[in-house]
Amino acid sequence: MKGILLFSVMGSTSALAVTYTFSRDGESDVPVCRAVQQALSHGLILDAKKPLCYRRFEVSPQAVRYGFTPIDFTPVPADRYRSLLSEMMSIVANRKMPLTEADKQKNEAAVNRLMSSTPAKLYQAYFDNDNSGTLHVVYALDSVWCPGDAEAPLIWNPVIYMRNTDGTLNRSWGVGDETSGSPFIYNGQTYYARWSSLIGSALKNAWAQLDIYYDTPSMPGSPPQDHEVFPPPYCTIYQMKSKTRVRVHFYN
Repeated sequence: MKGILLFSVMGSTSALAVTYTFSRDGESDVPVCRAVQQALSHGLILDAKKPLCYRRFEVSPQAVRYGFTPIDFTPVPADRYRSLLSEMMSIVANRKMPLTEADKQKNEAAVNRLMSSTPAKLYQAYFDNDNSGTLHVVYALDSVWCPGDAEAPLIWNPVIYMRNTDGTLNRSWGVGDETSGSPFIYNGQTYYARWSSLIGSALKNAWAQLDIYYDTPSMPGSPPQDHEVFPPPYCTIYQMKSKTRVRVHFYN
């Protein structure tokens, strides 16, 4: 009778684990920062595993238990797309109002360049984007280019525009990258998240950082500004990678 031989071969493989840590002591004591870190750690920021330039801040409905309220951004209707982009180009170029015919032609040329060179996407939502106590129509202009494409992006995050109650676009928003970021609502207040790369930085095993900003109207007595600028971030969260040894058993 043939005997049965039982033996085991034990091997090990390496798996990458992702952790989210704060850049400075004390940041975990800030409620919104702690909530963001917990949501990231529990997979409730749904796009956090996408390539960096495609990340925004897509909050899972399950994140309500941490105090988050998702913002319902919807695509701008096609029949308003070009005219709205033209309005935005006036702000980007700081054109004086009312526009001259030459300015209108320059805007049209800028829109054509934008639409032909980048997969620009335009979204709208209705919320209090500047924590002023007033709801606004808010637009997000999102141009996505990933490293390795023909042109890498200078700004990976959407640029935010706000519509005034009189129907015009607020000219203090949408200027450069100073109002770029993904808005989200935490405990009834609006914050902005910005992803940036840490590849090649001095931080070993660091993939990316996420800065959290809170926007408020200019305080009385502060220097006058011709456009909104986010204040320094409340906190910075590092996305770190570390190797974890996983034992795998094979039996025959």
